[in-house]
Formats: sequence, structure tokens, C-alpha cells
Amino acid sequence: FRFRVDQRKLPILADVVALKETLNILFQNAVDASEVGGTVEFVCERIEPAPAGINQGAAPEVRFSIMDNGIGISPSAMTHVFDLYYCGREAG
Repeated sequence: FRFRVDQRKLPILADVVALKETLNILFQNAVDASEVGGTVEFVCERIEPAPAGINQGAAPEVRFSIMDNGIGISPSAMTHVFDLYYCGREAG
């Protein structure tokens, strides 16, 4: 596992329980998708708003990224990734 967390202050206005649950699920999926000896990386970084444009004056955002070296999502499953209760795994 590799963890990279921005050391700047990262205030987050969110439902802490839902955020924790979501990150746990994504992290577990990444671990499950990785082969033995594979790598899972968790990144938390502060994203500054663009200095000009539509978001001018907006507060910074926090981006979470979880990456693995698994085989990825098949093209046939890609159309279902946001379907409620869809599972691309074999039954059993």
C-alpha cells in the first residue's frame, strides 16, 4: 500500500460516516482487484480553484484517488458501473 496525503490543511464539509464508508468500499474494491503483490495507492490532495473564471473565489476542494494495478473494468460492465446493486463479479 502507498499513501500520499497532502500536508496542507484539508477542511472537509461532508457527511463523515458516508465519506468514510465510501472510501472504505473503494479501497476494499481496489485491494480485491489487485493481484497478489500488487499495489494499491491512496491519494488525498488539496485542489486550489482556478484564479479566474466561473469558480473565481471558490473554496479549495479535496480530491481522493484510489488506484490499483488490477485488470480494470471490462467494456461490457462499464455501462453498468452506476447501476444500483450491479456487481460485475461472477456469482458464487
